[in-house]
Amino acid sequence: MLERLQAELETLPAVDIAVALDYALNDRELLSELVLRYLEVTGERVQEMQLACEAGALDQVRRTAHAMKGGSYYVGAMRMIALVQALQLQEDLRTAYMLIQWVGEQYARLQQQYRELKILA
Repeated sequence: MLERLQAELETLPAVDIAVALDYALNDRELLSELVLRYLEVTGERVQEMQLACEAGALDQVRRTAHAMKGGSYYVGAMRMIALVQALQLQEDLRTAYMLIQWVGEQYARLQQQYRELKILA
């Protein structure tokens, strides 16, 4: 499962700027505001998932992953969408923990990507 997910992730862009701009009505200033809010909320949700996983609360992890999926669409975070979708379907706590680590790594990459795309200052 994880190998298949890794292969899928390699085919996806971290950020699909066309998707993000479409949701922001081609307004880069609006997109910048959306991305800032997304990163703020996503950082909190990654921490929530880590704590829930450590507590063995897999249902909470899945609910949080589901909540992250929608916001990720709005900012074109394609790899994040795939990761949280896999996490949302996860039934094994150890695998969920590993996926949460991947989500955290992707979160850090997204911050860099948005800077490189000049979406963030």
